[in-house]
Amino acid sequence: MIGFAPYPEEAPSTRFRLLQFREPLAERGIRLEIDPFVHTDEYRHACGSGRLAQRALLLARMYQRRLRRIDDAVGADAVIVHRELAPVFHAPLLQRLVRLNVPLI
Repeated sequence: MIGFAPYPEEAPSTRFRLLQFREPLAERGIRLEIDPFVHTDEYRHACGSGRLAQRALLLARMYQRRLRRIDDAVGADAVIVHRELAPVFHAPLLQRLVRLNVPLI
């Protein structure tokens, strides 16, 4: 099972909405892999001050990574979407995920 989150596991919303279920699911033989849009090491750069061009390139890399992970979801038993798949262009990503015909939570 893949849990798509907007933020890393350290973020309160990811901990509350996804991470707390990892262990109970594992006890039932279900592996929950949390896939954040913004990884821990990128968070500071994505949300901090800095050059707009660098931040735009970082956003493009994160978006490409999310596209690849959505395509990888084809073999998943189910997918959980916590809030949104990406801060921009969420709807096209969700449509792509729906077309894969994976159970969606």
